[in-house]
Parts: sequence; structure tokens; C-alpha cells
Amino acid sequence: MQYLLRWQLSALLWASRAILYRLWDKLGQGEVIEIAAYAARHFEQHKRPLRIAVDEAIWRYNFYLPPSTVARICLKCPEANPNEKNILWRVLQLLRLNIRLVFVTDGPRRPKKRNLDIHYGNNDNETGLLREMLQQLGVPWHRAPAEAEAECAMLQKLGIVDAVWTEDSDALMFGATTVIRFCHKPAGGKPTKNNLKVRVYHSEEITKTYPCLDREGMVLFAVLSGGDYNTVGLPNVGPEGALEAAKQGLSHTLCRASENGTLQAWKEELQMHLVNTGSKVRVPAVFPDPGHVKCYNKPLVSFTRILRNLEPQWWNMTFGDALWDLLLYRFNLWLPDFIQLVAPIFLVRSLAQTSPGQEASNSCYQILHVKHNDKMQSEVSFILSAVMTWDLSKMVAEFTRDRRQQPPERVVVKEILDCILQHGIPDVMKGVERQPIPGKKKGKASKDHTDDTTAIPHEPLKTGNKRERKSKTTVQDSAVNENEQVKRRKLSTSDTRSIICQDPPAPATKEKPVTQKSKVIDLTSDSEEDNVLAPLSPLSQARQARLRHFEPKVLKVNGGTSENQATNHATVTGTENMQGLIEEFRVPGIKF
Repeated sequence: MQYLLRWQLSALLWASRAILYRLWDKLGQGEVIEIAAYAARHFEQHKRPLRIAVDEAIWRYNFYLPPSTVARICLKCPEANPNEKNILWRVLQLLRLNIRLVFVTDGPRRPKKRNLDIHYGNNDNETGLLREMLQQLGVPWHRAPAEAEAECAMLQKLGIVDAVWTEDSDALMFGATTVIRFCHKPAGGKPTKNNLKVRVYHSEEITKTYPCLDREGMVLFAVLSGGDYNTVGLPNVGPEGALEAAKQGLSHTLCRASENGTLQAWKEELQMHLVNTGSKVRVPAVFPDPGHVKCYNKPLVSFTRILRNLEPQWWNMTFGDALWDLLLYRFNLWLPDFIQLVAPIFLVRSLAQTSPGQEASNSCYQILHVKHNDKMQSEVSFILSAVMTWDLSKMVAEFTRDRRQQPPERVVVKEILDCILQHGIPDVMKGVERQPIPGKKKGKASKDHTDDTTAIPHEPLKTGNKRERKSKTTVQDSAVNENEQVKRRKLSTSDTRSIICQDPPAPATKEKPVTQKSKVIDLTSDSEEDNVLAPLSPLSQARQARLRHFEPKVLKVNGGTSENQATNHATVTGTENMQGLIEEFRVPGIKF
């Protein structure tokens, strides 16, 4: 049964793509963007999570493995659930980006498509574990009365979600104004397995290029050139003929005729249009089918009142109490995995919900900025017990391979959106350079250029096993004899900042003045005495000359700013932590 259902869905989707690519070709590349950048842009504009309705059947088709592959995996590990685990990874990635999801599945009254009476999204035996997993992750599972795409479009029209994630352009025809598609093959590039780069289509951008392709225009496009319910359409008309008819206003009269029961009069209007344009096409007596037009124009969806009542329940859902049991026994994820996957989501949600003036309350997390990854995301560390609502110490005996292992007090996590950190802990993020969030950029319809995409910057290519390093400022040790000068060591500013991580680094273009509560530590002295870490008085003339000698091109004295991003002194605010910072700064093997 599983093989048959997958084959039927495969045939259905490929047939859909063959037809709908006629429309996608007209719509162009859309906006190609990293989903992280899209989520960040939405949060900057609305100060709330990006909410997406997911066409569940499309996601299962994209992420489920062939049955033969699943059988081979289960032969080695009988308790493995690779299909659901594939979706688990994607959902956790999106939740960490402050995205809220609702999975929508097809209902029992879904119409036949291309004479295939299948309900792949309505198979409880196939989706039991998937539904349980999503429920424990706090992700709603909603069954539509008929087509999932139409239900998703209705959710967006009501403002319950912000976008619809599907591969079916029917969602635009059903009234969705923002549709997200996977971007497995960038324009002019090779297919990739990157599931976090997407194409976003906005109806307002579509109508700027094709004013006739509004919702009614897409209904006419499907009726004349072929769609899910009638793959042929009107023979010998094609996409161009459908667009020409839409320009003449036949799309709006078609929808009104379908609602009023006057399709016969509209058919005569269509025949007159074809004659006037010199076409020899004759409209058959049985065209168009009233049932097909109704399915396109007025699909069956849930009542507005029902969806409105579901909205607060959906967005107030959180992790279930049985989540750790599920991750351990169904997906073989132990306590360290649980911490790395779930704790960042708790942190992100808490920071994102911070109201203006309440930023100081987030100091309980003791968040430290570790590094920036040039993709509008950062790596941070925080106190685990302040973030998690579960008592992790009680989970050690059952959820760790080493029964003596204890949860770490401080954890480091990656890929936290900078905009979330700047919203919740602005003081910590003061010194982090903010990258501009990509705005909307319309893709071109007929050209395949990689420049047509709007995406966040990518890391430069790395060669060999060498790690990419940031620009350095060399600190040269002064010595009594020239032999010691030859043996001077180099200390990168990035290493210094990772050791003294209490305050974010100052911007490269303008150095903060030293306040009364600040003390400057000498990092250029070569003396081994303890007093070199004592606060300095203003630079003496002898010391100015010494610094000019060793750093003629890097450091400007008398309060000047550094010409490079790095600086040869560190400013530490607060006298109460001075002794702790001094002890922390002592690195074995490095002489100052």
C-alpha cells in the first residue's frame, strides 16, 4: 500500500509540475532567499515570529525516503525512523529561526485530480508518528475538509499565517498572496540539497508584471490551459491564449458566471473573443465543466469561525512533556543532543517575546557573544538552567550513555538570529556589526542569472584543511636584546576577545572613550611582573615613543583610533570583575 500511495503521489506531482510550470515560467524565479534572512526580515518589520502553513503532503514527498532505503536502514537499526527524522531536523531548524509552523493535510472531501482518487495526506497509518512528533514539538497538525492548498490559502487570507509553503501554484489561484517553494536548483546552477534556501512569490509582484494574473486570472489560466481537474483545458489555446483572454477581462466574467450559473453565456463570450483574435478554435458544448470551475474558484475550506477559534490554540502551543522520551526512544537522541536541539529554541522564544524596557530581565541567562558567522546569525553561550524548564539533572540516569555525566552549566549554540539577540540583549550586541537584511527583489521571468537572487552572503570557499582566519594585529614583545625581538609572538585580536568576552568589541571605525568606570590593561609590556596588569595612567612620553617604535602603522596614540579592526589594548568595564578577568587572561605559554 505504501509503494502504491507513493507512486500515485509521484505521478500526481510530476503531472502537476508539467502543467504548473507553464505558470511558473510566466512568474519567473520569484525571490530566492535564505529562509533565515526571510525570517529575520519579517521579525524586523513585525516584531513577531514568521508563521507558515505547510502543505504536509508536499513536505512528505520531498523528505521521505524510498521504501527500499528505509528497509535497508531499518535492517541495521530496527528502531530507526528515518522519514520522520528527516522532517524533525527541518522543523527544529525553522523553530530555532523563530518560525512557527502549522502542518495542513488533505481532508476526506478532496476532489479527484487527473482521475486519481487518492488521499495521500489523509492516511493516519502513514502519519501517526509524524503527527505525534509534531505535537510534542508544539507544531499544530490541521486536517482540511478538502484540499490542503486551499485551506492554507484561507489561513493566509485570514491573517492567521503569513505564507504558504507548497510546490503547487494552485495556492495562488486559491487566494494565497505569499507562496514559498523549495529552491533545490538555483537559477543557472546545479541541483542542491539545501532545504533552507527558498523561492518566495508575492502576488503583488506578480500583478505588477502581469496585471491580468490576479486570482481570477489564474482561475481562467487553469481552465483554458489545463490544471489539476482538467489536464487538457481548451485544446489549442495554451498559456499565451489564456493570458490574452485574461487581458480582455474574461477571467472576472468567468468567476461571476460560475457563481451565478451563467456559464453558457460566458462560453459565447469566449467564442466571440477567439473569433476576434483570428483563432480557429471552437468551444465544445461541454466546456467548461461547472464542477471544475467551482473547484478552482470556490474550493471547499473550513468555516472562518472555526479557524479563528483555532488560531490562539495553535500559537500558544509549546513543547510536550513527552518530548524527551520521543527523541530518545524513537530517534536515538540522547541528552547532549536534546540540549543542543531544544535549548536554543527556548532561548530564542524568550528573547523574541521581550517587551521594550524589559531587556534587563534577560540578564539571568548570562548570554555571551562568542562569534559572528557573517550570515546574520551568531554563536552564543548561556546558562542552561536559566533557559530550560525541565530538570535536566533528573534525566541524566536515563538519557545519557554515561550515567555519571551531568548537564553542562553553560552551553554554546550556533545559528541564533542577530535580530533576535539585538532585540532581547541589545547591550551584549552593541559591538557586533549589523548586516543589512535583504529586501524584496523580484526575479526575472525569462533569464537564468544567479544575480537574480536575493540571498544572504555566503562564506568564501575554503581550500584544503586550512581554517579561514580573521585579520590580525601583531603585538611585538619588547626585549632587552635583539634576539628576543626576533622570537616575538603574535597574538590575534580575535583570540584576545574570546578570552575577555565580558563586553562586546568596539566598532572598528570609532573607539569608545574610556569612562570613569573603565580601566585600561597593558597588553604590550614584556615584563613578567604582576603589576603589568594594573590600570594605566595616561601614556607617558617614553611609552608613546615605545609604542610608535613597535607599531608604527597600526596604533595611533593620544586617544586616536586604530586603523585596523584590531586594537592593542582591551577595555574592561566594571571594577568588580577585574580580578577574575586577570586570572582568566593568563594563558599558558604566552608571555606579555
